[in-house]
Amino acid sequence: MFPSDAGVVDLTQPPYAIKGDGKTDCTVGIQRALDDTAGSMKILYFPKGVYLVSDTLKWGFAGGERRPVLQGTSLSG
Repeated sequence: MFPSDAGVVDLTQPPYAIKGDGKTDCTVGIQRALDDTAGSMKILYFPKGVYLVSDTLKWGFAGGERRPVLQGTSLSG
């Protein structure tokens, strides 16, 4: 879907493999992706789906530090 050098991380693919099925808690996988990409300008991509988050996600930011971008699609595609 995206070129391999585009800096896009599809969170439904390994190593995160979160499920946007509306039933599975995705908190741990999303937090791991945020931690792994801290200090980068990666795009964390959420394909069409419903992603359950049961706890606060911690997304560090120290003035001027790069941070990943969260990007998704609508439920309708």
